[in-house]
Amino acid sequence: KLKWALGYPGDRMSYSQPAVAGGRLFTGSPAGKVYSVDAKTGCIHWIFQAEDSVRAAIQLGRNKAGQWLAYFGDGLTNTYAVDAATGRQIWKATLNPMPYCRVTGGPALHAGRLFVPTSCPEDVGAMNPKHECCKSRGSVASLDAETGRILWQTFTTDEPKQ
Repeated sequence: KLKWALGYPGDRMSYSQPAVAGGRLFTGSPAGKVYSVDAKTGCIHWIFQAEDSVRAAIQLGRNKAGQWLAYFGDGLTNTYAVDAATGRQIWKATLNPMPYCRVTGGPALHAGRLFVPTSCPEDVGAMNPKHECCKSRGSVASLDAETGRILWQTFTTDEPKQ
């Protein structure tokens, strides 16, 4: 039997894979909302509004103080750390300011570092005949999970096409 369902107001669907921990379900929406939901009842604990769509999985982990954080990225390559208990933003980092770039893969947390992939599909821009092709490029970045400081970033190509 269905116990509960979660609707995404204004959205037809969600691409974000849910994460479940501590009796809560964490998921994102195309409208940029990240939900913390009671896994048993479906009651919403908090909603965080990101700057753009959240379509990748949310990573959960503890910081050095033992506080649980939820890490995720949005459709503008902003990466966030929010307090998993309250939804309060801890930090935000922008990884790739090029047009059409976004975080589409879930971040991975290891040894105090957050690894975040970005992709830059230019198919939307290519519909515009004045679009200058192939200037953007995807990347993988390593961030300090405590502060959001970018430790290193490797791009899929050395230089944007000239």
